Amino acid sequence: MNRLAPLMTAMAVLVAIVGLFGCGQPETREEPDPGLVSSVEKDMERETPMVNRIAYIDNSGDLLLVNPDSTGEERLTGNVRAGLLSQPLAQGDSYSWPTWSADGSRIAVSRVSFSGDAPGLSVQVFNVATGRMTAAYENELQAPVADGAPHYLYWAPDNRRLSFLAPTPEGLTLFVRDLESDEEPGAVAVGAPLYYHWSADSGRLAVHSGDRVVVQEPTPEGEETRVAVDAIAFRTPALSPTGSQVAFAGIGGGRSGVFLGSAASGGPPPQMLMESEGITAFSWAPDGSALAVAEQLRVNVPVFDRLSLVSADGSETATLVEEQLVAFFWSPQGDQIAWIGIEPLSRSMELSVSPVEGGQAAGEARHLFSFSPTGEMFALLSFFDQYAYSHSLWAPDGTALVVTGTDGAESGRRNGSGPHGGQVYVVDVSTGNAERIASGKLAVWSWN
Repeated sequence: MNRLAPLMTAMAVLVAIVGLFGCGQPETREEPDPGLVSSVEKDMERETPMVNRIAYIDNSGDLLLVNPDSTGEERLTGNVRAGLLSQPLAQGDSYSWPTWSADGSRIAVSRVSFSGDAPGLSVQVFNVATGRMTAAYENELQAPVADGAPHYLYWAPDNRRLSFLAPTPEGLTLFVRDLESDEEPGAVAVGAPLYYHWSADSGRLAVHSGDRVVVQEPTPEGEETRVAVDAIAFRTPALSPTGSQVAFAGIGGGRSGVFLGSAASGGPPPQMLMESEGITAFSWAPDGSALAVAEQLRVNVPVFDRLSLVSADGSETATLVEEQLVAFFWSPQGDQIAWIGIEPLSRSMELSVSPVEGGQAAGEARHLFSFSPTGEMFALLSFFDQYAYSHSLWAPDGTALVVTGTDGAESGRRNGSGPHGGQVYVVDVSTGNAERIASGKLAVWSWN
């Protein structure tokens, strides 16, 4: 029997479940415990956002912060007595998918509350400096966007607007909420599947729904620029760092490939950047010099077989990785690419890193750490081209990555959870040393 079969089956099931991926209620606010508020006010309030911190969900469903060296653990939910900033967690309530704002001052998170027969789903936002929690959205339909994912959360780079996907009677809906305004979240797109990317200036969204890619303003009545109507065989569009172009995959002139289209009305027609085979996933280098493109070369096999670097003008293409992989992530500085490969014999995943310079591999790849991911980590990897924009595995300085699971092969464990649940590891990219810093289901690094 093929040893990859269990992993492939799980991936196929997840892809089917999250085919949607990928109403606004008036704002409601949780009143902090009076004792908590007075304690915080008496304590010295931090005026600067936390940086270089890891947010994680522990195996009980609480949200915590920790330093990369495992010091400074801070509980944001759960028993108030556990810390000044923590919010009370009612019996049965749980949090998931912590999502940092770009400046590290806020964390958005999904909450599942149980008060009666049906769960209540909401989007909560923590002010990291004060510990105050605000409800940004209360679900109209008490249903998740996918198994294990109540919402998909993604901050705009301007730190004030939070975008998220939630189900509504009209279908899967993309909302944008301005957290510095009293206005309700605005529905800016409806459809399924639905993937999107914020521009660097937060003024526009590139949205892929069905076979269309559009660039639109992030408001319900915002102007829209059609980029393509034959966009297929990919998930998430990629706006260039300058915001002038958007990458997508599709068919043009009888050929399939990755194209670059103008993000402005009246621009030139899309031009093919490279021919490609099967399903693709791609993202820009932080400086816009190259596009990393993963290709799925075999039909009905939910892994990629090749990772290439293509110069921004399409003149040069270099193969970086030629092996089975499920995800890749640019380092913040753009000088490294991390990817998650599959080890067929051990049925585990392997974190590797390759140095990059000028759109080319700049040294030998380093195979760092083998692990079996938790269910949440597996979901992030399976839709990495979307989650890479909202959830960082990289340390801000590019020296390490954070992953959740169990060390080594699966060995009968389910979804990377051993007898004591999933574990949080910080992996040094220079040495490959993996330090367990906490126990949890999912961990993400602050962006700064």
